[in-house]
Amino acid sequence: MPGMDQSRADIIVTGAVVLDTLLQRTGVKELVLCEWALREGILLDYMQGHRRSVARAEAYPDVRRRSVASLAERCAADDEHGKHVARLALELFEATRRLHGLGDEARSLLEYAALLHDIGHHISYPGHHKHTYYLIKNGRLRGFHPIEIEVARERGPLPPPWPPAEEARGLRRHSRRTPGAPCARWPPSCAWPTRSTAATGGWCAA
Repeated sequence: MPGMDQSRADIIVTGAVVLDTLLQRTGVKELVLCEWALREGILLDYMQGHRRSVARAEAYPDVRRRSVASLAERCAADDEHGKHVARLALELFEATRRLHGLGDEARSLLEYAALLHDIGHHISYPGHHKHTYYLIKNGRLRGFHPIEIEVARERGPLPPPWPPAEEARGLRRHSRRTPGAPCARWPPSCAWPTRSTAATGGWCAA
Protein backbone atom coordinates (compact mmCIF):
# COMPACT_ATOMS: atom_id res chain seq x y z
CA MET A 1 0.00 0.00 0.00
CA PRO A 2 1.48 3.39 -1.01
CA GLY A 3 2.71 5.45 1.94
CA MET A 4 2.81 2.57 4.39
CA ASP A 5 5.99 1.81 6.29
CA GLN A 6 7.30 -1.66 5.46
CA SER A 7 7.70 -2.53 9.16
CA ARG A 8 3.93 -2.09 9.67
CA ALA A 9 2.82 -4.24 6.76
CA ASP A 10 2.44 -7.39 8.89
CA ILE A 11 0.22 -5.73 11.55
CA ILE A 12 -1.97 -3.40 9.48
CA VAL A 13 -4.63 -6.05 8.82
CA THR A 14 -4.94 -7.01 12.49
CA GLY A 15 -5.08 -3.36 13.47
CA ALA A 16 -7.81 -2.68 10.91
CA VAL A 17 -9.93 -5.54 12.29
CA VAL A 18 -9.62 -4.20 15.85
CA LEU A 19 -10.49 -0.68 14.69
CA ASP A 20 -13.49 -1.87 12.71
CA THR A 21 -14.79 -3.82 15.71
CA LEU A 22 -14.44 -0.77 17.97
CA LEU A 23 -16.32 1.41 15.50
CA GLN A 24 -19.16 -1.10 15.27
CA ARG A 25 -19.45 -1.55 19.04
CA THR A 26 -19.36 2.18 19.82
CA GLY A 27 -21.45 3.32 16.86
CA VAL A 28 -18.84 5.86 15.81
CA LYS A 29 -19.25 6.95 12.19
CA GLU A 30 -15.95 8.75 11.64
CA LEU A 31 -12.47 9.22 13.12
CA VAL A 32 -10.14 12.21 13.29
CA LEU A 33 -6.57 11.12 12.65
CA CYS A 34 -3.70 12.55 14.67
CA GLU A 35 -0.19 13.08 13.34
CA TRP A 36 1.27 12.02 16.67
CA ALA A 37 1.56 8.44 17.90
CA LEU A 38 1.17 6.73 21.27
CA ARG A 39 4.72 7.53 22.35
CA GLU A 40 4.12 11.29 22.00
CA GLY A 41 1.02 10.90 24.16
CA ILE A 42 3.05 9.09 26.81
CA LEU A 43 5.65 11.86 26.78
CA LEU A 44 3.03 14.59 27.10
CA ASP A 45 1.38 12.76 29.97
CA TYR A 46 4.72 12.40 31.75
CA MET A 47 5.54 16.10 31.26
CA GLN A 48 2.21 17.15 32.75
CA GLY A 49 2.69 14.91 35.77
CA HIS A 50 6.36 15.75 36.35
CA ARG A 51 6.61 19.47 35.78
CA ARG A 52 9.32 19.88 38.40
CA SER A 53 11.59 17.28 36.81
CA VAL A 54 11.04 18.76 33.36
CA ALA A 55 11.86 22.26 34.64
CA ARG A 56 15.09 20.94 36.19
CA ALA A 57 16.02 19.24 32.92
CA GLU A 58 15.56 22.53 31.10
CA ALA A 59 17.64 24.38 33.70
CA TYR A 60 20.42 21.75 33.67
CA PRO A 61 20.71 20.14 30.23
CA ASP A 62 23.79 18.18 31.33
CA VAL A 63 22.67 14.97 33.06
CA ARG A 64 25.60 14.96 35.50
CA ARG A 65 25.01 18.49 36.72
CA ARG A 66 21.28 17.81 36.85
CA SER A 67 21.72 14.73 39.04
CA VAL A 68 24.06 16.64 41.38
CA ALA A 69 21.51 19.47 41.67
CA SER A 70 18.76 16.93 42.29
CA LEU A 71 20.68 15.21 45.09
CA ALA A 72 21.50 18.55 46.71
CA GLU A 73 17.82 19.52 46.54
CA ARG A 74 16.65 16.21 48.01
CA CYS A 75 19.06 16.72 50.91
CA ALA A 76 17.94 20.33 51.47
CA ALA A 77 21.49 21.58 50.93
CA ASP A 78 22.44 25.23 51.39
CA ASP A 79 22.61 26.19 47.72
CA GLU A 80 24.42 29.51 48.18
CA HIS A 81 27.01 28.00 50.49
CA GLY A 82 27.66 25.10 48.12
CA LYS A 83 28.13 27.44 45.15
CA HIS A 84 30.46 29.66 47.19
CA VAL A 85 32.64 26.69 48.19
CA ALA A 86 32.63 25.44 44.59
CA ARG A 87 33.70 28.84 43.32
CA LEU A 88 36.62 28.99 45.77
CA ALA A 89 37.64 25.43 44.96
CA LEU A 90 37.68 26.14 41.24
CA GLU A 91 39.70 29.32 41.75
CA LEU A 92 42.31 27.30 43.65
CA PHE A 93 42.21 24.61 40.96
CA GLU A 94 42.88 27.13 38.20
CA ALA A 95 45.57 28.94 40.18
CA THR A 96 47.49 25.69 40.69
CA ARG A 97 46.75 24.00 37.36
CA ARG A 98 50.39 24.21 36.29
CA LEU A 99 51.39 22.34 39.45
CA HIS A 100 48.85 19.51 39.48
CA GLY A 101 48.43 19.16 35.70
CA LEU A 102 44.84 17.93 35.98
CA GLY A 103 42.31 18.41 33.20
CA ASP A 104 38.72 19.53 32.85
CA GLU A 105 37.27 16.19 34.00
CA ALA A 106 39.00 16.54 37.36
CA ARG A 107 37.84 20.16 37.51
CA SER A 108 34.23 19.08 37.02
CA LEU A 109 34.48 16.41 39.72
CA LEU A 110 35.93 18.96 42.13
CA GLU A 111 33.03 21.33 41.44
CA TYR A 112 30.41 18.62 41.92
CA ALA A 113 32.05 17.45 45.14
CA ALA A 114 32.12 21.02 46.44
CA LEU A 115 28.43 21.49 45.67
CA LEU A 116 27.63 18.33 47.66
CA HIS A 117 30.22 18.61 50.41
CA ASP A 118 27.76 19.46 53.20
CA ILE A 119 24.68 17.41 52.28
CA GLY A 120 25.35 15.16 55.27
CA HIS A 121 23.76 17.87 57.45
CA HIS A 122 20.45 16.55 56.12
CA ILE A 123 20.93 13.49 58.35
CA SER A 124 22.78 14.94 61.33
CA TYR A 125 25.31 17.65 62.05
CA PRO A 126 27.55 15.40 64.21
CA GLY A 127 29.48 13.22 61.81
CA HIS A 128 28.03 15.01 58.79
CA HIS A 129 31.17 14.29 56.79
CA LYS A 130 30.43 10.57 57.10
CA HIS A 131 26.80 11.13 56.14
CA THR A 132 27.93 13.12 53.09
CA TYR A 133 30.20 10.25 52.12
CA TYR A 134 27.27 7.82 52.31
CA LEU A 135 24.80 10.05 50.46
CA ILE A 136 27.14 10.71 47.54
CA LYS A 137 27.86 7.02 47.21
CA ASN A 138 24.19 6.00 47.33
CA GLY A 139 22.53 9.10 45.87
CA ARG A 140 21.83 7.64 42.41
CA LEU A 141 24.09 10.12 40.62
CA ARG A 142 23.44 9.54 36.93
CA GLY A 143 26.06 9.98 34.23
CA PHE A 144 28.96 9.17 36.55
CA HIS A 145 31.28 6.19 36.40
CA PRO A 146 31.50 4.38 39.78
CA ILE A 147 35.14 5.45 40.05
CA GLU A 148 34.13 9.09 39.54
CA ILE A 149 31.55 8.79 42.32
CA GLU A 150 34.26 7.33 44.56
CA VAL A 151 36.53 10.29 43.77
CA ALA A 152 33.73 12.79 44.38
CA ARG A 153 32.79 11.32 47.75
CA GLU A 154 36.47 11.23 48.79
CA ARG A 155 36.54 14.99 48.15
CA GLY A 156 33.78 15.54 50.69
CA PRO A 157 34.33 17.51 53.90
CA LEU A 158 37.19 16.69 56.25
CA PRO A 159 36.40 15.60 59.79
CA PRO A 160 35.87 18.46 62.25
CA PRO A 161 39.20 20.00 63.32
CA TRP A 162 38.46 19.46 67.01
CA PRO A 163 37.88 16.00 68.53
CA PRO A 164 34.68 15.34 70.42
CA ALA A 165 34.92 15.70 74.18
CA GLU A 166 35.06 11.97 74.88
CA GLU A 167 38.08 11.54 72.60
CA ALA A 168 39.93 14.79 73.23
CA ARG A 169 41.79 13.66 76.34
CA GLY A 170 43.18 10.51 74.74
CA LEU A 171 44.35 12.33 71.61
CA ARG A 172 46.04 15.09 73.60
CA ARG A 173 47.79 12.48 75.73
CA HIS A 174 48.93 10.72 72.55
CA SER A 175 50.18 14.01 71.13
CA ARG A 176 52.23 14.79 74.29
CA ARG A 177 53.66 11.30 74.29
CA THR A 178 55.24 11.71 70.85
CA PRO A 179 56.29 15.37 70.48
CA GLY A 180 57.68 16.28 67.07
CA ALA A 181 57.15 12.79 65.65
CA PRO A 182 54.87 11.61 62.85
CA CYS A 183 51.48 10.74 64.27
CA ALA A 184 51.02 7.00 64.04
CA ARG A 185 47.27 7.29 64.59
CA TRP A 186 46.35 9.92 62.02
CA PRO A 187 46.27 9.47 59.15
CA PRO A 188 44.65 7.09 58.60
CA SER A 189 43.46 5.47 61.85
CA CYS A 190 42.85 8.64 63.90
CA ALA A 191 39.22 9.54 63.29
CA TRP A 192 39.60 13.05 64.75
CA PRO A 193 42.79 15.08 64.10
CA THR A 194 44.03 17.41 66.83
CA ARG A 195 44.69 21.09 66.24
CA SER A 196 48.41 20.47 65.76
CA THR A 197 48.04 17.51 63.41
CA ALA A 198 45.44 19.31 61.31
CA ALA A 199 47.81 22.24 60.89
CA THR A 200 50.98 20.24 60.24
CA GLY A 201 49.70 17.52 57.98
CA GLY A 202 49.79 14.67 60.47
CA TRP A 203 52.76 15.66 62.67
CA CYS A 204 52.18 15.95 66.40
CA ALA A 205 53.67 19.15 67.73
CA ALA A 206 52.64 19.16 71.38
